[in-house]
Amino acid sequence: MINMGRFIALVILVIGFAVLVYGGRIHIETLLFRPLNVNDGYLLVVKPGSSVSTIGNTLTKLEVLPDSRILSVFAQITGRTNIKIGTYKVDADDSLDSLLDKLQTGEEINHRVTLLEGWNRKQIAAELKKSPELNWDINLSEVGIENSVYGEGWFFPDTYFYPSGYSVKKLYQRASNTTQRLLEKAWSSMAEDLPYTNQYELLIMASLIEKETGADEERERIAGVFINRLHKRMRLQTDPTVIYALGDNYNGNIRRKHLRLDSPYNTYRVHGLPPTPIASPSARSIEAAANPERHNLLYFVAKGDGRHYFSMTLEEHNKAVRRYQIMQRKKSYRSVPK
Repeated sequence: MINMGRFIALVILVIGFAVLVYGGRIHIETLLFRPLNVNDGYLLVVKPGSSVSTIGNTLTKLEVLPDSRILSVFAQITGRTNIKIGTYKVDADDSLDSLLDKLQTGEEINHRVTLLEGWNRKQIAAELKKSPELNWDINLSEVGIENSVYGEGWFFPDTYFYPSGYSVKKLYQRASNTTQRLLEKAWSSMAEDLPYTNQYELLIMASLIEKETGADEERERIAGVFINRLHKRMRLQTDPTVIYALGDNYNGNIRRKHLRLDSPYNTYRVHGLPPTPIASPSARSIEAAANPERHNLLYFVAKGDGRHYFSMTLEEHNKAVRRYQIMQRKKSYRSVPK
């Protein structure tokens, strides 16, 4: 149903152009309310300083309009000249009338980027740099790794929606705020007698859990192993910390020489937690770090089906290692579940 005010405006507009341009042969429906002649999903970019006249010129070049003045006159008569900058998706059923509504209300398209659980800050930055719509108003190479907004572990893994020209700084802040809220919630309901002195150490532990397993049912159990080892002053001896320490030098295999690497992240050499998180943990891993499973287990080894075998004694663990190392020779061996 066409609004009466717009209908009157249409009549005036069509009559004017009928006289000036087409001698009375323009039809209201054809001109302003039928679908635009553009490909479905066409992206119309409205830059700062653009006007309805600018949009009219663009549509004329695309041969959507026979005259760029049509859109300007229609917008003036209907009081929709105040358009907003952004990137707008023109759908197959959009008309000039609905397009003006989008430009007026700022109904611009949202882009999205998905960051996966367990990614480190380099992987996250690389993925974000694939999004040309983002405004890179920060140089991450100049930001300290322990910074609570841009540092390792703080960027919560999720799918983020944003408009064109959106600030990377704001995106990091949003993600950091989510992680902080989850940490505060986990901290407030945390089990007793855990060896954390602050929420940051809880985040570090969550990152270790995230890198050790993708199986939800194992997260609390693995957290319990790490807590047991910390209580007993045992080294954590978790491979992901060594891999993190190796950085770009990691080629897919950990060798004995790597376990002797002189690094604060090498938990085969140092006691306690590494100095920072090693990845961005999921909410599930943060919860597991705050409420680990209570047991007497001290060891675990990947079984090859994406899950782990847990042991209480070193003797039992060594047997499991020998058993499942054989499995590593099979093509079907996986250290994380599908």
